[in-house]
Amino acid sequence: MAEKLLKCPSCGNSNPIGTQFCYSCRSKLFEYDQPNSNQYPGYSPTNFACPHCHAERIWRMDQYKHYYCGQCKRYIQPYTQQPYTQQPIIVQPPKATSVSAIVAGIVIFIVAIILIYAVASSLNVSIPDDQDDNEATQLGTFYRDYSWDYGGYPWSWDLNIPKQSYYEYEGRYRTLNFEYYVTENDPYIISLANGLADAARSKGYGSYETVSFVMAFVQSLPYTSDSVTTSYDEYPRYPVETLVDNGGDCEDTSILFAALLEAYPLGYDAVLFLIPWDSPNHMAVGVWGSSNLGAYVEHDGREYNYCETTGDGFKIGEIPQEYEGISVQVIEV
Repeated sequence: MAEKLLKCPSCGNSNPIGTQFCYSCRSKLFEYDQPNSNQYPGYSPTNFACPHCHAERIWRMDQYKHYYCGQCKRYIQPYTQQPYTQQPIIVQPPKATSVSAIVAGIVIFIVAIILIYAVASSLNVSIPDDQDDNEATQLGTFYRDYSWDYGGYPWSWDLNIPKQSYYEYEGRYRTLNFEYYVTENDPYIISLANGLADAARSKGYGSYETVSFVMAFVQSLPYTSDSVTTSYDEYPRYPVETLVDNGGDCEDTSILFAALLEAYPLGYDAVLFLIPWDSPNHMAVGVWGSSNLGAYVEHDGREYNYCETTGDGFKIGEIPQEYEGISVQVIEV
């Protein structure tokens, strides 16, 4: 099935569904809006969640006035039924069953089993004993162990992520609007952020050391090229994908770092940096804070300190020499 595209009202360029700005002219493609009770009977701010990912109050409207979820980018079908009403549960009394009907049912069941076995044998169909990780329909869990050093201490963390969650992210389309990948509300990102925050508190770390601690964790993930780990040259990953894949390139680790900083209970103000501005080939993260930490970028009256997520040893405000003094694109997340 062909992918549905949004046509830019300014230049006519076709863009993937969920794209915020036109790839060609960067014009805005949709507007933020909320459904109302006339369009969606039974709507209220508390009970109107996305039926796909259950995100609440993250609604967007495309140029055709169709709503879709800002979290999972799937379209929401308008409700056509009457407002919600409570319906009683009706319990039907059991019907009397004759002995002949029971015998006939048993015979039919046995015959069906024999036919299924015969067909399966003729087709040489076998049922695998082990679950295949590459099939999204198989249930199971990914187990990942991470280890890194910070502050003179060795650290380790175990994370269990259901395969269903990983495959759901893997099945989403890829867009160059990188803010969509920063899923700070994902429960596994929140769980990891909470564990990192607890560990930082146990050592009495302040804000600077906490951010540095989280950055050291992200920097410890192996750098892997998209062309090596996937069949695509440019394949931005969602944070859960980067954790399961145990690494990624600069945009993957930057997106993961920004999501962790934004997630509860850390809650830092982070942005993404695309470098250089005119022809980006690198990504980093900016964290709002004091400007006396080194390199920073001013944006909307705030100073965001440069954070490099690839390679060990980079501190807040330290920037690779080749990127010093150049202009960057700032992406709010």
